[in-house]
Amino acid sequence: MESGPNNAGDVRSPFVYDVPAVATLLGVSKRTVEHLIARGELRSLRIGRLRRIRAADVDEYLACRVEIEADSSDELQVAAEALRLLRGHRPRKTVAS
Repeated sequence: MESGPNNAGDVRSPFVYDVPAVATLLGVSKRTVEHLIARGELRSLRIGRLRRIRAADVDEYLACRVEIEADSSDELQVAAEALRLLRGHRPRKTVAS
């Protein structure tokens, strides 16, 4: 028996998720997802009183995060090196005896 798009055995990804489902997908808390939505980092829509996030918007958020992190990786490396240098040149505290 073949499994086609109209068969009961067909499992599809949902078109929209609720906040707890997105939190689970991203491995964060529901509150973090709510903050992402409030800051406009993650697009969502309202259906009546329900908040829903399209699967495409989750994908877009993740793609943007990857681009941002890739763009800032050089800056992060420079900042980390500067921090290492600063730590190496700090005078050490002496313990009074």
